Amino acid sequence: MATAVTMPRWGMIMEEGQIVEWLKKEGDEVAADEPILIVESEKVDNEVTAPASGVLRAIVVAEGESAAVGALLAVIAAPDEDETAIQAILAQAAQKSSPEPQPAPEPTRPSPPPKPRRIAISPAAKRLAEDKGIDWRKLEGSGPRGRIERKDVMRAIKAAQSTASSGRRVRLSSMRKAIARRTLQSIQAPQAALCREIDITPALQFRRSLTAPDWSADKPPSFTAMLVKASALALEKAPILMARLEGESIWLNDDAHIGVVVAVEDGVVVPVVGEANRKSLQEIAAELDELTQRARAGRLTGEEMEGGTFTISNVGPLGIDFFQALLYPPQVAALGVGRGRERPQVVNGAVAIRTTAYFCVTSDHRVVDAAPIGRFLDRMDEIMQNPEQLL
Repeated sequence: MATAVTMPRWGMIMEEGQIVEWLKKEGDEVAADEPILIVESEKVDNEVTAPASGVLRAIVVAEGESAAVGALLAVIAAPDEDETAIQAILAQAAQKSSPEPQPAPEPTRPSPPPKPRRIAISPAAKRLAEDKGIDWRKLEGSGPRGRIERKDVMRAIKAAQSTASSGRRVRLSSMRKAIARRTLQSIQAPQAALCREIDITPALQFRRSLTAPDWSADKPPSFTAMLVKASALALEKAPILMARLEGESIWLNDDAHIGVVVAVEDGVVVPVVGEANRKSLQEIAAELDELTQRARAGRLTGEEMEGGTFTISNVGPLGIDFFQALLYPPQVAALGVGRGRERPQVVNGAVAIRTTAYFCVTSDHRVVDAAPIGRFLDRMDEIMQNPEQLL
């Protein structure tokens, strides 16, 4: 029996995928559940497995091409399968992808040809236009009765020069398309950002103190891992920041599944540290390190980027001081953290040089008001001053 191989859906907002590589070619035997191709979608590469055993009789979408979710990619059939069954699947797919026929327009009387427009142009403007290869007949004049003046030609010359700059056009990758869709979803929510400057000097000192003899891991946790653990603790004071809006109701999550923005080639991905509120700092550091390495190698799975209830974007390593993160739908809050910088601060009545950073919480104002954000930032400040609470 001939079986269709169609484009799967990974993630809630996936609309299409791009064929990265066919692992099998036409005529090859395949076994059920055996990987037969790799598809790039929603920022990650995914393996597509064969839905049945047989022979790969037809490949419909070539490497480098994109196809919508549910579109036909290939046909698997028995070696002696009648060609009619295969052609039936191909024809059905072609019919689905064909646009609906439009009714023929009703005949209309031809309208009389427009009268030619008389164009006036000054002699100086005409000479300049002819010298520079500008078709002055297409210009709008700013002089009396619409006469074309020299300044009108100059404006056309500048416009032509600006559009003639060198460069090249490239298609959006699957990752950039996914980011574009997420961004459009994000900006549909009324967003507000509340920020606080926090002294992170004790937290940085604490991290440096976690050396091999005193710390059971191979290396100290990253500052981002400390932010994940601190956020999981702070969210206990403001659980509404982990909610999601569903129609006219709010779903309240019990656990902190924290997404972390990771920069990769051509964009960003957001792997999720699940149940961060139930994990130790050491467990979070090890898991985040593994997820980051897999993200940069393009080996994350779709499941590792789903289910987040709160997102952190630490842009300090990029040298950015102040950052308002966009929401990551359907989440209602996100934390953006800028770089730590030495600044003069008043400590116990005296001026001291301390390392501070701006912590900014972006929220969906339909669900979150200022008060819970204030409680969250208060708790983050407390943890940064007393980082031993992270252990």
